[in-house]
Amino acid sequence: MATTRRNTHSSPQVIEVDHLGDPGGMAGRSPLMSLPPELRNNIYEYAFSTGTVHLRLNFDGDCLKAFVIDGDSVKLLADSTCATLLRTCKQVYKEAAQLFYACSRFEVAAYNPGLLLRGRGLSEWDHQDIFLVYMFGKALRVFLKVIGVRYTRALTDVTFAIGQVDTRSGSSKYNLSAITEVLEFLRGVHTLNPRWYLKASMKVVLTCNRSGRFTDTQEVVVDVADPNIGIDSAMAALEDKARDGPGRCPYDRHQTAVKTRSW
Repeated sequence: MATTRRNTHSSPQVIEVDHLGDPGGMAGRSPLMSLPPELRNNIYEYAFSTGTVHLRLNFDGDCLKAFVIDGDSVKLLADSTCATLLRTCKQVYKEAAQLFYACSRFEVAAYNPGLLLRGRGLSEWDHQDIFLVYMFGKALRVFLKVIGVRYTRALTDVTFAIGQVDTRSGSSKYNLSAITEVLEFLRGVHTLNPRWYLKASMKVVLTCNRSGRFTDTQEVVVDVADPNIGIDSAMAALEDKARDGPGRCPYDRHQTAVKTRSW
């Protein structure tokens, strides 16, 4: 079943830096380029392994915005597909571009991730809009198209953030259906690079108070490559937790029923 889990993928593959001289003459002018290639490789890996690169579509859905969260620090990137270090010179880009995608963690979501916003019910028409524009992974498809096949194959850790899901509402059947379709879509995307760790994350509403305000959520992370994953088992477990909690508004079991599917 889907559970909250830590990243268990293997360490990124080591991609060798350029050992073929210094055609641009950078070694004589740059302290970085004067270092041995193996040491530069270690510096690149360290620089790209801190924080997570978060990617969001803008409000119009026509371009990606990127920012990095490292602890309490948030930094907006000028280029969503290129770290600042890679923009210093052509030699650094040539040596380190592939390492950026191999060592970095990426979280991709839409401008306003979430299937249901603060208790607002979704009609079937609303659901179709979300499914076609956001849930079908437009942000992820844009990201992969921009970086190209070479760097897609270098990726090792990508999360598709579904956002907050409230299965207790009258639109729960649309929400859960959309999640099912997204997992099937991501399963197909995973074939582009079988070595990467591709995940889908969501925050499931467990409880709310009598006024309808959410009081407890739990993050669920689904390993897209796991053939034994079924969203129904995750929902059932979370439903039981919500029902057993003292002073909580429990789920009705029929509202979280999902057809069993194998991915």
